This record gives sequence, C-alpha cells and structure tokens, in this order.
Amino acid sequence: MTFNTFDDASSDSNIYFTILMIPVFSALVVGLAAICAKLTRKSLEDLAESNCHLDYKDRDARITAGVLAYMIDTLHSSQEPHVEIADEGQVVAIVPHRTGWESFLVGAKFLIKSNEEDTKSRAPWWYATDVLGHKDFCEKMQCIIVKADAKKGPNGERANQAAIDEGNEKIRSKENLYVYPTGNWAKLGQPEPPMIFNGAAEHAIDNNIPMPVVRLDGFKSLTNSFFSEKTRNSSFYRTVISGLIPNDVRLRVCPKIDFHLKEENQHLSREEKIRGINATLYAYARYTKDLSEAELQEIDREVAEGRHLESYDNRAKRFQLSRTIKKATQELEELREEAKKIESKTDEAMQTTVAGLM
Repeated sequence: MTFNTFDDASSDSNIYFTILMIPVFSALVVGLAAICAKLTRKSLEDLAESNCHLDYKDRDARITAGVLAYMIDTLHSSQEPHVEIADEGQVVAIVPHRTGWESFLVGAKFLIKSNEEDTKSRAPWWYATDVLGHKDFCEKMQCIIVKADAKKGPNGERANQAAIDEGNEKIRSKENLYVYPTGNWAKLGQPEPPMIFNGAAEHAIDNNIPMPVVRLDGFKSLTNSFFSEKTRNSSFYRTVISGLIPNDVRLRVCPKIDFHLKEENQHLSREEKIRGINATLYAYARYTKDLSEAELQEIDREVAEGRHLESYDNRAKRFQLSRTIKKATQELEELREEAKKIESKTDEAMQTTVAGLM
C-alpha cells in the first residue's frame, strides 16, 4: 500500500505511514470479522432456538434441541410430529432400542401437550448412563444419571434405586419420562429377541398411569450392506455413523398399555401386572427388522387376542435359562482353574521324578 500524492522528499514518510497503518487496518478487519461472527452466531442460535418444540428451561438445551430437530427433519425422518393431547406425568416406552440418537428423534416427533393452544411440548426426561462422560450436557437435556457399574445394596436394595426414585418423582410432578424397556441395543444377527426389563412397568404401576408405546422403524443405516454386520453392530457406528447416514424413520404410536388399570385385573399381584405389561412391550419390541403398518396391525391383533402372554412367558424362560447356563459355564471354568492349582504340586513332583529317571 503506497500514497503517491507525497513528493519524493517525503518518500520515507510514506513508508512509515504505511507501516503504521497495517496494524490499524488489520485490527479493524479482525474487529469487523468478530462482530460479524458474533451477529451470525446469535442469528444461528436464535434460528435454532425457534426450531425447538420443547420447553427446556436451559437456553443451551433449547438451541441444541433445535439443531437436532433440524438434523432429524433433514436426514432421518420426513414424518410430521405426532401431537398427543394428554395430562402430563406419563412414562413413554420406546421400542426397540437400536441407535444412540433415536432419543432426539422421539423428542422431536412425539409431542405431549396439555391442550391444543400450547405452542411448546413438555420436554421429556430420560435415563442416561454415566459412561457417556458428559454429565453437564445430560443434565441440561433433562437426563437422570444412572451408574453403569451400580451394585445391589447391602440389604438387597436395587441397583440405581436413587435414579428409579427420581424417575417416579418426575412423573408425580407432571413431567414425562421416556424409557427404553429393552435396556441395551438390539443387535443384528443376535440369536434372541431383546428382553424386556421391569423398570418401565414398575413406573406405570407405582404411579397408576397408562403407558404410551412408540415403535420406530425405517433405519436404513442399519440395513445397508455397504458396512459389515460387525461394523453396524459396533457402539461407534450405532452412536455416530448411523446418525450421519440418511434414514427414513417412522414413528408409530401403538395402543396404550392399561392392563394394570383395568377393573378385572385389580386382584392380580404386582408380579402378574408386570408380566401383563412386559408381554405387551415384548410383542412390539421383539421384531428388530423394519415392520410395515400392516405387520404392526398383526401385532395389535395378537395383543388383543391375548396370544402375546404365552410368547413372553416363553422368552422369559429362555432368558432365565441362558443366564443359568452362562453362570454355570463361568463356575465350570473357575473350577477347572482351581483344579489346576490344587493339583499343581503333584504335577510338578511327577515331572521332577520323571526327569530324574531319565
């Protein structure tokens, strides 16, 4: 940059002036860039927040939910949100559990409002294990932290009883709790369908409420053959890669479970009520392939006719038997290792004796 309006005698002044102006203009450019970036960031944050359908108290949570909702609408589901007008304070079961991001999809597509005039849906609460390593983020997104390595209490108390109690408190305070009754991801090629655990049923019974059930289908990222089955079953693929590949997920709201609330079932024990609820959840969760609406209607018919109870009982027996076999196999290996230690002194002595004879 030069200023030719100066005469030759002042050429040194031109150079000095240019050198002095470089940092000034640089600072001006950097300042303008920072202002533009701040304004752009604010505009993007406002845009993301306006796309959030949920009434999170934390603004960062609303921005995050808005971005995720945009990602869901763009990449993973073209379905219009299902809006349920209901009293708050429900436990919502989601089946089957297949990816790390489907919680965001359900949060964006299954909206519970008190009335039609509400512009926002109540933000759901979730259970999340502490292995995620993002406790602050999980708490902002209304997650109840569950310890992955929790053990039963000294007096037989359930593992993570404090988290279970917190979940019940949320329901009683008119919050909505979304749960995965199968617990772990349903893997491709696994020999058995997912098992249903008792937590969801116990929440419904403890709070005397019906249970909405949401079935998810259309995970193209899990059915494509570009990646091997082993890769598609990996935690990284289920958590990250599957969320970057376009899907066409369909949310199907199944009939609410009210087995435990019906007058004719009030004489049943708590265990029998849990069985009735779990059997219905198992009917909708046991097929991990994508199902069409016609196929789902066959499951509706199976539940209505009561055939699902026998199917669940059979699966529960297989589950208990597999656990018994696993435990017995482990005990057998431990006994074999113990036998080696017990017999090692004699074995070593025999080897010494043989060596001495040679």
